[in-house]
Amino acid sequence: MLKLRKNTVIGLMHLAGYNNQGELAQDLGVTRQWLSAMLNGLGTPSTDQLVKLCGLLNCSIDQIADYPKAVALIVA
Repeated sequence: MLKLRKNTVIGLMHLAGYNNQGELAQDLGVTRQWLSAMLNGLGTPSTDQLVKLCGLLNCSIDQIADYPKAVALIVA
């Protein structure tokens, strides 16, 4: 499950000119409560939300998200 790096997102949020989570949530098209849940690991953003968030914060997905690494299976 993908998890957002809360401190990184909050830092980038302020650099992008957002004063609070409510402003960012509004531009992201979600409620402040949903954004808070995503930042606290209680929800996972959709792909569209993640891409839009990166656009708003001017960052890459790798900067703000931790996600499971693919596991290679070797079949003998």
